[in-house]
Amino acid sequence: MNEQTHQHYLSTGTYTNPGSYGEYFKTLPDDIPTLGMLVCGQVVHPSILWFPSPYLEKYYGPLADYPFERMMNEDELFLTAPAMVAEIFHLDKRGFADKKRVSERLAVSCRHASVLMASICKAKGIPCRCRAGFIDFLHNGSKCGDHWINQVWSDQEGRWLNVDADGYYEYENRFGFSQFDMPADKFHFAAQTWLGIRQGKLDPARFEYQDGRGTCGLRAVIIYLFLDFHALMNNELFYTFAPKYAYDRFDSLREDDLAEIDELASYMVDPDGNFTKLKEIWDSKNRFRVLTSPFNRLP
Repeated sequence: MNEQTHQHYLSTGTYTNPGSYGEYFKTLPDDIPTLGMLVCGQVVHPSILWFPSPYLEKYYGPLADYPFERMMNEDELFLTAPAMVAEIFHLDKRGFADKKRVSERLAVSCRHASVLMASICKAKGIPCRCRAGFIDFLHNGSKCGDHWINQVWSDQEGRWLNVDADGYYEYENRFGFSQFDMPADKFHFAAQTWLGIRQGKLDPARFEYQDGRGTCGLRAVIIYLFLDFHALMNNELFYTFAPKYAYDRFDSLREDDLAEIDELASYMVDPDGNFTKLKEIWDSKNRFRVLTSPFNRLP
């Protein structure tokens, strides 16, 4: 990794800026698997509250103890790392601690765990980036759901480690690999997925945006392609943010629009080797950056 890229992934954006918690983050474990498990211990994924399993109570305690008055998905409440950490301390004055009850955890999803992990690593001087894509949670080839992970740079190994700090997936026991050093073929990055579908090499029906509407294929992948592009530029958007020109307008995109996205995806396949080109696109293609959302819907 060259110096420009190294410095970029040490820097923070709106969501990963640690605010007043930078010094506190430096006191947390340096070992990535240990730190990853600690981050897992501060959150409970909303799906676990929606579909409780007695098996998972070995980690969370009785899931019925989650307070009835709290939202079962708090993603919209805590978008930034400092907001999450403030609430972590609000729920438990110990801050980042092990073996928390479900009532002492944030109910947030994978994007938030990824932002939190990235903010901590950057504060420690470890290059880190959030990545948005798809994962086959069951590892049976049936479906790949949308998911966020981190890539954490290892100076010792000279490579990015694919790190999943979202929960207790037990990949090592179930599938033979660590969730804190996932093999590259176990996570479908958005760019490779987009190009694979466009080139007829991947079945679009396998890739699903878990919005409860059955959104799949390119309609799903375009959402995560732009989320991943922004994340590579240290702008880890919330799920409902998207470029205005493409927001809910997939059917109106022309072939030249799709070809332009193909070009972006081709550079994102190797974000380190193509960092300069990606930065040029970031600085010049305003329509990839002018955002809207349900709350900020522009005419």
